[in-house]
Amino acid sequence: MKTRKLSMMRTFSVLACMLWSVNMLAQDSIAFFSCEQIKKDNEAFKAIKKANKRFTKKWNAAILEYHPLVDGKIEYSYIIEAADTFNIKQMMNNTRAFFGKISSSELAAVKKVDEENFVIEAATGENNVGQASGYGSISVVGVIMNYRISFKNNRIKFDVWVSHYNIGSASNFGKNKTEVIPISEAYPINPKGSHKSSLGTAFINVNVYCSAAAGLYLEFMEKHHGEDLKKKETDW
Repeated sequence: MKTRKLSMMRTFSVLACMLWSVNMLAQDSIAFFSCEQIKKDNEAFKAIKKANKRFTKKWNAAILEYHPLVDGKIEYSYIIEAADTFNIKQMMNNTRAFFGKISSSELAAVKKVDEENFVIEAATGENNVGQASGYGSISVVGVIMNYRISFKNNRIKFDVWVSHYNIGSASNFGKNKTEVIPISEAYPINPKGSHKSSLGTAFINVNVYCSAAAGLYLEFMEKHHGEDLKKKETDW
């Protein structure tokens, strides 16, 4: 039970980070970048948490009703509007810098840079989005968060999704195993699925993490929109 509580607390801390970011941007009347959907999701998550925080099953159901799966995935898509046109190459450089900031390195996170079609694809890992323990065993859930960022000269499309859970289980009896379960087949989508406790928590966390990532990206791009964060190359 204590482990489950700690997992939930992590959700709250990430959500609080998103709320701080969005609220700070909302206070700036001359913000260069804005996204109403991030604010809408922000308020929705607060209301869902307030109404259901004592009951994980109801919390899962409320999130799923608010934001159903997209083609079997937890997926969020945001259009970030700019107050004016911008240099796309500069914003692509800054986006690469963003992924370097939220992961171990830009090289590790950024998978593809399409300079002809103005698209960046990236992926980051979350090693513990849910866990549960009992009877001498523990299970920990990890995910890969996938990103596709598309650019036009006055707006950015931010897509983020998670398609499956990676579950590692260990016990005092030497029965260790790793499972890969598509989200569309896992609890709570499948009420009869295994790992109910850890995956119930993971479902909440992943939805919040996806929306929070968009909030952090919006904050980062707003902060640096007047700069080009491309790393300077040296001649040696």
